[in-house]
Amino acid sequence: MSSALLISILAILAVFSWPALLVLVIVNYNYRKHRLQHEERMAAISKGLPIIEPTVPAKSRNPYIWPLVLIALGLALVIGNILADEIEDIGWGLVPMFIGGALLTAQLLAHNKKKDKAADADIKAVTGHNLGKAIDDAKAN
Repeated sequence: MSSALLISILAILAVFSWPALLVLVIVNYNYRKHRLQHEERMAAISKGLPIIEPTVPAKSRNPYIWPLVLIALGLALVIGNILADEIEDIGWGLVPMFIGGALLTAQLLAHNKKKDKAADADIKAVTGHNLGKAIDDAKAN
């Protein structure tokens, strides 16, 4: 077997075996972690100790991200196609700019929403009334 053929076979095997090896390492790690947690719980149960569930902080989800990103992507592509005759390569440059603007807008909207909720909670703590709900009810009538 020639050395060029051997090198090409080894290159192909290396390219396809590393991702598989990485997956096996991750799966093995997760299996061991869950097995140790199970053994810890079983030991606590056998000793009659209370099982304390780990608390995971809730992720704050931003409902504005995906709609704004998709709108920004569409706008960037449309404006890029319109300006493509005048300025070369502007279309793909507009995509990250518009997406960045959309992500910034989504973050600002979510931040304002959190501030409004915090202000409502402060007002409710002081007055005992939910002012935000009262305002919404007044707008509905």
